[in-house]
Amino acid sequence: MSLYSLITKGADYDNKVVAVTGFFAYGEIPILFTSRDMFEASSVSDGIAVVLPASVKQVSSLYGLNHSYVELVGRFNARGSDTSDYHGFETAGTITDIKWVSKADHPWGYSEVPPPRLLQGDK
Repeated sequence: MSLYSLITKGADYDNKVVAVTGFFAYGEIPILFTSRDMFEASSVSDGIAVVLPASVKQVSSLYGLNHSYVELVGRFNARGSDTSDYHGFETAGTITDIKWVSKADHPWGYSEVPPPRLLQGDK
């Protein structure tokens, strides 16, 4: 699912398991941002906090994927995390109970250039 959709319709997905892709930054508060640009702008309201899993293997995987696009499967909570101690705002939500982590080789859903769409009227 799009991280933008998850953020804008958070209440619809509250306490549900979701699969989401975003730019991961491992820090004092790990955050999955909507894009690298939002990470570089420190726009935490354009991201969701990531509660690290209990699995050492998954934490190690996340650490190894720092500053890259990742795919996560976990439980979404629409309540954000306060980052004011780090001079930030509240995140747009939180993801917990992470079940799966991987590098997102094609973060926008395409493994190759998408086929052109035919315009109406084209024969």
